Amino acid sequence: MTEYLFNNDEKKALIRDNERYEEVNEITGTYVFEYDAMEDKYYVCATYENMFWLDDDMKKGPWTMVESLRIDPRDQEDYSKFIEEIKNGASKRNETFRIINKADKNPRWFSVTIQTLKGLNNALVRVIGILQDVNTEMEARMELAYRRTYDTLTQLLNADSFYAQTEAMIKANPMGRYIMLAIGIENFSIVIDRFGSEMGNDVLKFFAGCLRERLSMGNAACRYDTNTFMVSLTNFSDADVLILIRDLNVVFERDSISKCGAGLTYGIYKVEDTTMDVQRMCERAQLARDEVVSTRMTNYAFYNENIMLSIKYRAEMESEMNPALERHEFVMYLQPKIDVLTGKICSAEALVRWQHTPTVLRMPGEFLPLFEQNGFIKKLDEYMWETAAEYISELKKEGLEIPISVNISRFHVDNTDLVKTITGFVEKYGIESKLLQLEITETLFAKDEQKLYYIMGELKNKGFVLEMDDFGSGYSSLNMLRAAPVDVIKIDKYFIDDIMLTSKGSIVIENTVRMLKELGMVVVAEGVERKEQLDFLKDVGCDIVQGYYFSKPVPADDFTEMLRKDQRGEGV
Repeated sequence: MTEYLFNNDEKKALIRDNERYEEVNEITGTYVFEYDAMEDKYYVCATYENMFWLDDDMKKGPWTMVESLRIDPRDQEDYSKFIEEIKNGASKRNETFRIINKADKNPRWFSVTIQTLKGLNNALVRVIGILQDVNTEMEARMELAYRRTYDTLTQLLNADSFYAQTEAMIKANPMGRYIMLAIGIENFSIVIDRFGSEMGNDVLKFFAGCLRERLSMGNAACRYDTNTFMVSLTNFSDADVLILIRDLNVVFERDSISKCGAGLTYGIYKVEDTTMDVQRMCERAQLARDEVVSTRMTNYAFYNENIMLSIKYRAEMESEMNPALERHEFVMYLQPKIDVLTGKICSAEALVRWQHTPTVLRMPGEFLPLFEQNGFIKKLDEYMWETAAEYISELKKEGLEIPISVNISRFHVDNTDLVKTITGFVEKYGIESKLLQLEITETLFAKDEQKLYYIMGELKNKGFVLEMDDFGSGYSSLNMLRAAPVDVIKIDKYFIDDIMLTSKGSIVIENTVRMLKELGMVVVAEGVERKEQLDFLKDVGCDIVQGYYFSKPVPADDFTEMLRKDQRGEGV
């Protein structure tokens, strides 16, 4: 046979084609080798050696090349099976593996295709190997798969994966004892407001780490929503759960995280019916936690049927609250404030009652905690502000001028139209700003102080009198008293109760009143129920008192009549 000789042009064309082929391989991340059994020789593309280790020993025999690839240990078992299938007769196989690459000594994902060609008597003729770099695609797929399973911030399961894993765990052992534990990070929004979202993320990651350290096999945890975690516990007794809660409390309070104002609350549901949908189990644990938030008696609660009844009752109130506002079922009651020196009414506090039916009067403790949770308190507060402003204007027509104080909740501090709204009511009813006094609860000063002080400054510039309510209930500080632009301090009832209990309590009250007076503030004491309390407060220089010793809160018409009698000198 005569050997064909290429002319120069044909040689150049072959060289160009080969260069293009190698360039395409490099661009696409494709690495090719071919073994010719007849010649016992390998062809290896030029880019192969840049990515993988290659020496002469790897080119001896049909399988040395594929067996010399440095497979990641995590995939080695699967890769060995893959090669055995090819050796045992499979003509073509394709799978994806992590292979250690020569460039950076790290594993990368490659799609590995091995094809064999056989001739007469099933004799091996060729082995072709194609390795395609698919690392970017596989990492994207793995990231998506991870996101479908885990919460990327806390590295815990997400809710859907938690449901599936817990369901599988229960099905595997339906006779086991299971507890669903809902854990909420309280004051989380305050942490973000004061310290930023990065600190909020640090709190979540820290607590997720606490859970991981304390959960063994057979238990699962997930990030349930923004600041709530759910944990499924297997074969835990009630005592075991309380030990876990105590442990988490200790760690959370000990760490600097607690200095941000964050705390923990827990809802516990003991699973009685293992056939129940896991999501319903979680909802019951969450209902128990909601009960903790609404009552504040402790930081954990066990789910029971009473909680369900309470939830139904609150749901009924939520369905009724807007129609009740439209029908003016929320009514203003007034409790007089008495000038200690003259014994006369000098102002009053507006308090809300819900006249649910002609014979059923709901007290604030029944509905205000719910309204503070769901945000309806904003509408109700504004309704009370307008009612008070209108009442003040009606008194003026009789020649009676008396300040009425109303409450401002945390929702209004976060609302930029607070000043505009309350000023609008004053202008609408033609009253002086000083007659609609504004009570700001002391706990609001634990939030964004600078923002609160700015709003308070605007209100003072409009002529409103500002009162710090519930002073002494937990957040007071000398720095707060120095910086807060308030005119009146109302001492908390529980502070007053201490007067008659201990000599130390009396000393604290006496010095507190003296200090406040020296700071130029008007001092109001609420919760005065006995003459001994009144006499003591008068002796230490308190300006105004309020409490059942003089009058309980009464409807507006009754208060008007009380005010008329007081004006005539008939007393309260």
